[in-house]
Amino acid sequence: MKNHFRSFLTIILSSCLLICPNMNIHGQVQGLKLSDYVNPDYHYQRLDVGLNFNSGFNNNQSKTEWGSLNTTRTSKYSSLSSTISPEYYRTSNSSRYQGSQLISITLSDQFSGNNNGSSTSNYNSKVNESQNFLNLSLGSTNRFYFKPKYFFELNPRLNIRASMDVSGSKDTDSTGLVQVQSKFHKNYFGDAEGVGIYAGIGRIEMVQDVQTAAFILNDLARVNRVKSSISQDDVFELARLITQLRTTRFFDTRIQKIREITAIDSLLQKNGWVGKADAAYFTTINDNWNYAFNPVRSSGYRLYAGTEPFLQNNISIEKTTNIIPLSDDLKTRKKYLSLETPVIIGFIWEKPSSLKWQHTLVTSLEWYYSMGESRQKQLLPVEGDEFMERQVTLTYWSYDFGYSLGFYPTTRTNMTVGINSSIYSNKSKQESANQPTWDGIKHFSSNIQLFFNTNYYISERLRFLVNARIGWPVNKNESGTPPDPNYINMKTRDSDFGASLSASFTYSLF
Repeated sequence: MKNHFRSFLTIILSSCLLICPNMNIHGQVQGLKLSDYVNPDYHYQRLDVGLNFNSGFNNNQSKTEWGSLNTTRTSKYSSLSSTISPEYYRTSNSSRYQGSQLISITLSDQFSGNNNGSSTSNYNSKVNESQNFLNLSLGSTNRFYFKPKYFFELNPRLNIRASMDVSGSKDTDSTGLVQVQSKFHKNYFGDAEGVGIYAGIGRIEMVQDVQTAAFILNDLARVNRVKSSISQDDVFELARLITQLRTTRFFDTRIQKIREITAIDSLLQKNGWVGKADAAYFTTINDNWNYAFNPVRSSGYRLYAGTEPFLQNNISIEKTTNIIPLSDDLKTRKKYLSLETPVIIGFIWEKPSSLKWQHTLVTSLEWYYSMGESRQKQLLPVEGDEFMERQVTLTYWSYDFGYSLGFYPTTRTNMTVGINSSIYSNKSKQESANQPTWDGIKHFSSNIQLFFNTNYYISERLRFLVNARIGWPVNKNESGTPPDPNYINMKTRDSDFGASLSASFTYSLF
């Protein structure tokens, strides 16, 4: 393990040595503090409708010769499907509100047929199936600030799904006589709803637009197109324009790019920040706008606590009709209901210490209670009593911690090093029909992982890429004890160590 850890550190230090000679960015923007930036108020929404058609056909034949025995198998499959999916998305930001909403509806139908045959067993099997479903999904995140740093958060969730499946199968012999024929019909309806209720202190702002603005101005300075000194307020002014452009709805991407670059050029020219506007000037802006690596950068912190109860309910009715040989129809109704109630405390910290460096820390503690129950009732051929098929009660707690350090010296280079760790423990009880109750089922797991990623653009000819992972997972299980004196409680413990490394240099000779 020590040797693996030393190798991991060697990779990190070697990469840092490669990067250090080029750590200074030569340009007009100096002493920039991304954490001072506050996003402007914006509102963005879009409504799209997607329509999709798919079809397919496959015909397969295989022959096998084994001595005097020859076998020919055939398989034919065809399908046709269509989907319509309207989707609405909205996001807003202001001094008193941060949030987004997503509503999507999916309507789909699919028809398929499958035909299989074999010369050895002299049979032919046909299956035709029709599937139709409707899915409605709604999700909303709403963070209301009643003071500059204090907030109340309400996050409702809703998902509804309804479907109908109809299929028929027919098996025939070599003479074409039907041996087995049946039909299957299933109706399903399910809904899941929940709401997250949180309160906390702190605010996190997205500041990657400041990084984009600084990279544009720095690269223009490298090609000697900046004629005046650029202040932090100037960078923030360009960043606010970039934010507005990225939250403006466009329907044609080519027109979008033209308007975006035109708007950036207009601001640079109006403020007198640039001089000569030639090919080098416009290609520099275009390169940063369309091709640069601009990761999400955030600034601020958020400490929160709350709960997110979640209710899931579904019901299905299944019917099987046996035509050949003729027998009574079998029809059953199945129900499932579950309730989940977590209590969560979390903390998020984002710190862009400079244009190049980003610190991220995320940690949370969660306690969770869940109860799920499935019930079944026979409707045909004779109606029976509804009985509990299975009931599971689960309680658990978990703790997660993650820290990463990001380094972004240029639009072509990025490096991230960090650690993730988690601890999870649960205890459950299972009750089943005609089965003894199992109590005291326990599980514990922990995991620590170190990671390092870099994509370093050393020069036009030389590139360096590294991905490294080291992990230490541990799992413990206890099977619990049912009310049976002959049963022995079993305990297991698994621990592991894993490491992965991929590194490559690419050098272009000519």
